[in-house]
Amino acid sequence: MRPKILGKPIDPHLLYRAKRSIVMWHEHTWGAWCSISDPDAHFTTDQWRVKKAFADSASGI
Repeated sequence: MRPKILGKPIDPHLLYRAKRSIVMWHEHTWGAWCSISDPDAHFTTDQWRVKKAFADSASGI
């Protein structure tokens, strides 16, 4: 049985990709070790860029 959203079938592959992106964005250990002490460091901002990409990809699926 295919999953449905609002009574309409949804591609299971797209649903998996969306779920994965949401989980990866929400993962509490995903982030820079120095995000508190040096929030503007390249390492910190790059980690947030990657994390933001997961949220953006989930919303575009």
